[in-house]
Amino acid sequence: YATVNDSLIVKVSVNCGDTWTRVFAKGSNTLKTTTAVTPGSSAYGFVPAENEWRKESLNLTPFINNGQLMVEFETYNAFGDNIFIDDVSLKAVQYFPIDARLTSVNKPLHRLCASLERPSVLITNTGSETITSLKINYQVDDNAPVVYNWTGNLPKGGSATVNLPETHLGATGDHVITFYTSDPNGSTDFNVANDTLTKRYTVVNTQELKGRLEESFSSTLFPPSGWQVYNPDADLTWSRNALVGKNQSGSATVNNWNNITQNRYDDLLLPSMKYSDIDSVFMHFQVAAASFRTSTLGITDTLSVLLTKDCGNSYTTIYKKWGHELQTVSGAYNQAFVPNANEWRRDSINLGAYLNSSEEQFHLVFRYHGNAQNNIYIDDVTVYTKLLPQRLKQQGYLILPTVTQNTFNVWHYQQPSALRSIVVYNAAGQVVHKRTFNNNAEKLISINLSGQAAGIYMVQLGYADSKMNVTERIIKR
Repeated sequence: YATVNDSLIVKVSVNCGDTWTRVFAKGSNTLKTTTAVTPGSSAYGFVPAENEWRKESLNLTPFINNGQLMVEFETYNAFGDNIFIDDVSLKAVQYFPIDARLTSVNKPLHRLCASLERPSVLITNTGSETITSLKINYQVDDNAPVVYNWTGNLPKGGSATVNLPETHLGATGDHVITFYTSDPNGSTDFNVANDTLTKRYTVVNTQELKGRLEESFSSTLFPPSGWQVYNPDADLTWSRNALVGKNQSGSATVNNWNNITQNRYDDLLLPSMKYSDIDSVFMHFQVAAASFRTSTLGITDTLSVLLTKDCGNSYTTIYKKWGHELQTVSGAYNQAFVPNANEWRRDSINLGAYLNSSEEQFHLVFRYHGNAQNNIYIDDVTVYTKLLPQRLKQQGYLILPTVTQNTFNVWHYQQPSALRSIVVYNAAGQVVHKRTFNNNAEKLISINLSGQAAGIYMVQLGYADSKMNVTERIIKR
């Protein structure tokens, strides 16, 4: 439980216990497989559930040369909670003389914004002999395979990233690329079972953001056109709920109530977009979320919005909420959450803080980190641009409307930190409204003249440098 440091240690001996070498040690936060609890609480006396175990692996290869090996588990008790171990196994690995392993596919990613790409893979020598040459073959869909002749020096256990030549990875749509190795050192690979990997990906068009992009998930098509779901765990993921929505039927949801897996994530990708010569970009959406009764132990679900300007090679987190901040209903919700019309919240993001006036490519991602809590829903997603008046950008401020019934606005292009006052005079020179500031003025300030007589009024903006002061006329009808 919290504040204590029970530990688990693994030691090995190669001389029948005369001396021991520590190969594993974890305690407190690094050892626990669930959230710490308070002594005396109902959760004290830990008995693990199926999803509260963790697999640990150790490489004992450096200790096998003497022909004997002993392994010992030690626990250090600091009056914490229970520790369980299970399924202990020692596996002897026999190296093949020549064995090239295709370990992972680095590129393509699951989304491509252009057909031309340099595929990239990680190769590993899992044989006993050094590998100095290798053929890396790759094939897009059913097209003819391409062969890349790699040369280098890859010792036993060594790995290398191989960036392949730029190639055409297909037209817009879904594709699969297959990689396989052959002819290591110009010879036979003794273990072909680890030679092949495949990767599915989607090539997308980058669409012009003309004013706004809106998605209500009212169509039966999911994901919507240009959108994409990425589910690295191949479990329950983003889907469409045809019955639930904020303003009309239909929303994007993750059925987290029926998913007991913890520490996973699922992505819902918006279309790839571009724009030019705009002043600001904004995003807003409706969200509905609830927790489960165990959320008091600190295991929460998290919703993030990510932004990428290089088609997913790197991301910036621009929104992140979890726990009570994410929830749209109070307290624990001990059944599958289905929101009513009043259990949604509209969240907004100023994308202008991250994007320039012109962008050749960007896309946004809803990322849901699930921890077996409760359902989440997204609806009415809107991304839109704003173009400011040219006069505002030229002179730095606007007073508008100049003819009003009651209210007018003082609008600054930049944050008006130097603005010290706004004073309104009537035709007789009397002050009818005055507001002062001390580095705290907003860009848009509303002034209400209700109760004042119709006629001509003068609006004076006073700045820290009086040479910048301006006076303009408005008419109240």
